[in-house]
Amino acid sequence: DKVVPGMVGVDIGCGMETVRVAEREIDLKQLDDLIYSEIPAGCNIRQTAHDFAKQIDLSELRCAKFIDIDRALQSIGTLGGGNHFIEVSMDSNKQIYILVHSGSRHLGVEIANRYGEKMEIIHAIEAHHDDVTANTIEAVLVKLADAISAGRPGARRDTLEIYIKRLQKIEEIVNSFKGIKQSFAVQAGREVRVIVEAEQFDDLASQKLARDIAKRIEDELDYPGQIRVTVVREFRTTEIAK
Repeated sequence: DKVVPGMVGVDIGCGMETVRVAEREIDLKQLDDLIYSEIPAGCNIRQTAHDFAKQIDLSELRCAKFIDIDRALQSIGTLGGGNHFIEVSMDSNKQIYILVHSGSRHLGVEIANRYGEKMEIIHAIEAHHDDVTANTIEAVLVKLADAISAGRPGARRDTLEIYIKRLQKIEEIVNSFKGIKQSFAVQAGREVRVIVEAEQFDDLASQKLARDIAKRIEDELDYPGQIRVTVVREFRTTEIAK
């Protein structure tokens, strides 16, 4: 009676990998161009298997003789569609990370098919990333759930210019208010954290500021999903015991 995308299969559960890189600065435009030119996305696969394919022995799958091994190997090192993404992140120490979110790239459909999963479920797995057209209620619901997950600022591939302008505009809106000490657009623009001058805001004023900022963002920005506004008011008192 219920459709839960993670249980339906969603390419046997998408995988995520985070890698810390040695560089302290990255040319985002150059990286973006490299991703688009070298990493197949959507329904596309590689013409020849990636070198990393040698590290994976698909023959260990119990259903190996019933799946397209060559297609699976040529899918390694590809991105897929839907809410799959490659993201650059930075921590508070200015350390840079590359985050990749991808799936099994059609292998999930073949395995579900081999083990006799219901056709409605197989179709939902296959259609949720637009490999085929969704033509059942279940498939449409899974696609909607997937779109809700993907419909967050930065979760899908925006053009680099639009993405950067959005982050800059968010911080510009926040910093236009009086009493702002610092502001940070985080989580790929899905949240903005605002640090205020503690002596200028009490609890009620902080709540009003969060509402006012959220309203300005709603009125002045076009964006998918939601943007959370968090106002932080820190007050410290220090005494010395002698």
